[in-house]
Amino acid sequence: MLIGLLLPVGHSFEVTRERRRLILSRVRIAAAALSLMTLAWILIDAWTMRWPYWGIVAAERLVAAAAFALLAFGPRVLVPAGQFTAVGILILIPVVFLIAVRSAVDGFSAIGDSVFISTAYLYAPFLIAVSFSLFPLTALESAILSWPVLALAMVSVSSRPELFASPSATLLRLTLIIVIAALASMSQLQLLIALTEHSVRDRLTGTLTRRAGEQRLLSGFRRAMRRRQPMAVAFVDIDNFKSINDRFGHAAGDDVLRIAARSIGGVLDQHDCLIRWGGEEFVLCLPGVDLAAARRRIEEIGTLGLGEHPDGGQITASVGIAEYCSEGIADPGTLVRTADERMYTAKAAGRNCWVDGSGQSIRFIRAAQASSSILKSSVERSDGDLQLLNAE
Repeated sequence: MLIGLLLPVGHSFEVTRERRRLILSRVRIAAAALSLMTLAWILIDAWTMRWPYWGIVAAERLVAAAAFALLAFGPRVLVPAGQFTAVGILILIPVVFLIAVRSAVDGFSAIGDSVFISTAYLYAPFLIAVSFSLFPLTALESAILSWPVLALAMVSVSSRPELFASPSATLLRLTLIIVIAALASMSQLQLLIALTEHSVRDRLTGTLTRRAGEQRLLSGFRRAMRRRQPMAVAFVDIDNFKSINDRFGHAAGDDVLRIAARSIGGVLDQHDCLIRWGGEEFVLCLPGVDLAAARRRIEEIGTLGLGEHPDGGQITASVGIAEYCSEGIADPGTLVRTADERMYTAKAAGRNCWVDGSGQSIRFIRAAQASSSILKSSVERSDGDLQLLNAE
């Protein structure tokens, strides 16, 4: 959590998607409001500044308002898709505009004795700094975005130092405002992470819910098609789960599901995800994993085991595997259905096994059984060697 608040890394797919959606939505709303305010301020410039200076500033305002409007209402091909870039542009537009105004009116000397308009322009960096708190940003993102604001403040202080009791104190206050706004942004991000993770996680097992999992499957499938990479899916069904509920009660069944989900999650890579599809069924999404690697992953899960039944027996599962690239599957829904059908084939073959596109069922060998088999083979070899020595 702390790393995710300091740096834009380590966020889940769902948090990244929701943060992007929220930031872009707020950028559009803020840009629309600023576009209207920038145009309306022309009347105040005309009232407080002499001609032709207010006319020059009005022309610059029209350009800034058009930039804000493009950011708010422009088509997606023109508006940046990255949330950090969009916030950066939203901040750079007023920064560039205010620097251009300063140049146009020769350090605001043409404004005359209007303290109101001078203050409105020269204290604009403080308003821009406060705007950071509108967005769920990391500490690093806020730090990067603060540099243009600090640069604008330095220009403002140097152009009209008489308006500031202490230029250094003014810059210090601005820095403190930036820090407070950054903390507010991080607080928003922390709340966003908590709410998003709570909404997409199954309360019992901690895996993704089916709704969130379908979004993850769709995104992963599109990425795999775009990059021409493999993507495998495994459909896992806990064997004889109904009998566990009937014999030991639903609380024991819940424990079995939690244990199985934790066991499967223990062998997942960073980009894999586990989805509770329904009841005792799980879907394992393996982006960038071909069929051979998917088999190894499932064999590892089967070898390590899924935990123990309440009576001490081993929890087993039937698994179906499908891979879109090698099998030419056209959509994620078909990919999951194919794996589901093969899971039923595994059940029909006696359970505790997995089936892929070959149609053959491969039975799982537990770690204890594998060790026993190795020990038995070692003993048989030792007995054979001893017999050979006696014969010699």
